[in-house]
Amino acid sequence: MRKSPSGAQKGMCRIYFSENDTVFGISRDKQQLIFEAFSQEDSSTTRRFGGTGLGLSISSRLVELMNGRIWVDSEPGQGSCFQIEIDLQETTSANAPIELDCTSLAGKSALIVDDNATNRQVLETWLSQWQLQVTSVANGHAALETLSKDAKKFDFVLLDTQMPDMDGYTLAKRLRESVPQLPPMIMLTSAAMRGDADQCKALGIGAYFPKPVAPYDLRLSLCQLSSNTKTQKPSSELLTRHKLREAQRLLDILLVEDNIVNQKLALALLQKWGHRVSVVNNGQEALDILETRQFDVIFMDMQMPVMGGLDATRLYRAREKELSRARTPIIAMTANAMESDRDDCLEAGMDDHISKPIKLDILLDFLNALGAKQNEAQADQVRVIENFDYAAAISRSDPEIVEIIAGAFRESVPNDLKQLRTALASSNMNDGERIAHTLKGNLLTFNADPAASLASDIEQLDAIVDKFMDYARAVHVRMAAVPLRAVAETCRYAVKDHADLEILIDIDEQLLVLADEIELGRVISNLLENARRYGRSADGVARVDISAKSRDDWVKVLVRDHGTGVPDEQLPQLTQPFFRGDVARTAADGSGLGLSIVEKNIHRMGGLFALVNAEGGGLAAHIKLQRAP
Repeated sequence: MRKSPSGAQKGMCRIYFSENDTVFGISRDKQQLIFEAFSQEDSSTTRRFGGTGLGLSISSRLVELMNGRIWVDSEPGQGSCFQIEIDLQETTSANAPIELDCTSLAGKSALIVDDNATNRQVLETWLSQWQLQVTSVANGHAALETLSKDAKKFDFVLLDTQMPDMDGYTLAKRLRESVPQLPPMIMLTSAAMRGDADQCKALGIGAYFPKPVAPYDLRLSLCQLSSNTKTQKPSSELLTRHKLREAQRLLDILLVEDNIVNQKLALALLQKWGHRVSVVNNGQEALDILETRQFDVIFMDMQMPVMGGLDATRLYRAREKELSRARTPIIAMTANAMESDRDDCLEAGMDDHISKPIKLDILLDFLNALGAKQNEAQADQVRVIENFDYAAAISRSDPEIVEIIAGAFRESVPNDLKQLRTALASSNMNDGERIAHTLKGNLLTFNADPAASLASDIEQLDAIVDKFMDYARAVHVRMAAVPLRAVAETCRYAVKDHADLEILIDIDEQLLVLADEIELGRVISNLLENARRYGRSADGVARVDISAKSRDDWVKVLVRDHGTGVPDEQLPQLTQPFFRGDVARTAADGSGLGLSIVEKNIHRMGGLFALVNAEGGGLAAHIKLQRAP
């Protein structure tokens, strides 16, 4: 790496990175192709070394976003030199590190197993900052030897999946078989594959993360695993970043802070964790926005121009009481640590305080605790919704408006509810959203907050569907002549470890279809997963036949299971977002989106898709694609 002055703008410098290897090299005609998504210089590379073909595409996009450039110089058989140039703003001082408070992990011990020295160094740095004692080894044999001598010495074992001689899963299996009282294991992988979660669960691994793992995800998982060990609570489910996000309620936060540096720091942290943040500059602006909006929590600076935090809190608590609103937690952010300052905060109506400079771990723990409390409160609200005093709520409404619309509302609401049930049952999201929106507005007029909240939740379903459907619209279709049997065989290989799934393929090896190979593979994989979940025979095994026949310019593909099928009246609804048939409703997992995405992807490739009950039982997916010339 080297730095030189940049002529683009004063105060800028040009950073040049290069990385050399001496492996295979890349032919000139493939050097630009490798920066495209899902591309690899040699298709056999994926089979030999793993990987998705996305790494260089992501790197290229990141460099492009920073107005830089990335390129490769390479000759087959002589290796490659990857190079990056980026113009960056020069700075005279580094940002102060965020102070960490890790008392919950202090004094514990971890063993890191990774053949990559850089990965070990990164993990060692994080764990040491969290006050853990760290031991590192470079391979599975060293880990076996270390843990065989004294497994009780360690509280955690962090494993890499891709290691020579003995991979992470093989090591985990041998540790499970040979080491009594094995501490919780955390698996880290740079090549996540379908089926990894099931493999981790089978081996008793406590947590699983793709690299690069976010430090706060790793820390949260360590705290959770430590808590499970302390309470002797069995590890019933695998911790993943998605599980951590599900457990972490996303909050609507109002940040009241006049200092731009503090604003940026708080925004970066809060938004990084997925929370929705609104920022105002003083207490008066906070009162203005709180007239029209409510938040899950307010972070309030103490000393601000126009109106400080104490005065704003006193006025808002009075306004809350006047409007009979639920109490919103207000947290003081103060550089003062005196006991008298804390007393002033509580006297003004604040609930707690956080000292500046902001400590990442304290803030994260605080938000997680607050989210857990609000989840409990929300559940309690649903349970006691029948006890809501609607008469008292109406008495707080404008009497003239109530008198004008009450009669019409009583007459219209039964029909509105009937139409809403019909729309939801048929997955008609447009009608459902329209009716729910109308109901919400009418209910708010009467201050019927619980009922209006339910209507608002229903109204948001259409937006959720749009987000999932954006996936299908966003992916660029790369149409080409695709060997259909090869795609089906690849999908079968991907699920080879599922003992409850048997696949029979009857497709001519020479048969080519005009399709996007990646998307077609996802379609078949989705259908196989659907069959494994819901199309099992009486013996608990899902048997799937994949066959294809060509006629004229078209190829008809059949993917059929031998389960119980579905009621005929439900067939047209299976491709509707969030619809789950009778069999699917008995399963614990599944989003109800899989078949709707399958149908949309087939249509995007110019094909047709239909579901029918097969003769002799089972569900059959019929796919019609153009035959490649």
